Amino acid sequence: MDAAPKVRPAALARRTSHERGPAGRYDPGMSEGDGYRLRPATVADAAVLAAQRRAMFEAMWSLEAEAAGALEAATLSYLSRAVPAGEYRAWLIEQRGTPVCGGGVQLRPLVPRPGHLDGRPEALILSVWTEPAHRRRGLATRVVGAILDGCRELGITRITLHASDEGRRIYERLGFRQTNEMRLDAAGSGPAGPGAGGGSPEARPPDGGAAR
Repeated sequence: MDAAPKVRPAALARRTSHERGPAGRYDPGMSEGDGYRLRPATVADAAVLAAQRRAMFEAMWSLEAEAAGALEAATLSYLSRAVPAGEYRAWLIEQRGTPVCGGGVQLRPLVPRPGHLDGRPEALILSVWTEPAHRRRGLATRVVGAILDGCRELGITRITLHASDEGRRIYERLGFRQTNEMRLDAAGSGPAGPGAGGGSPEARPPDGGAAR
């Protein structure tokens, strides 16, 4: 389910010192004390990000190989354009040079509204994925923290996501709150289809992920 953030400094300040750089933000090139390294993704990582998104949907929806392959190819095509254009930003966590966790944010223009007249985009967090062998170690939290820091640097104050039941606790600790947003998927399978019973059909990524 989408949630609008009220990101509180106190919540962000609870990150431990080895997760933060000297300015209080994530250091993109920092090597974590537990052997994990967080860094921003580039267009050269598009294939990795596309594969992570495929793995996330395979875990949620049990996609057949043909559908999963088509999704991965379409995602790779999108990222190859959107990352250089600045429409999509992502972060990866590596262990010994191998990506084990990642997530991104899509920047979307919004129509001006009261209190937000400057045309700054909305940030949609998505495709948060952790490899099964590396779960329960706070990696998804680190990635989301890096995304929030990146949004802050761009002056973006409206950030949304779809949270799994598992991940909701992570996002609430970071200041996210549930909203009254509703959605109609005119091309979907109706109330009995994926996602029936509340939330997005893509809102069930493992390990507290965010998907859309």
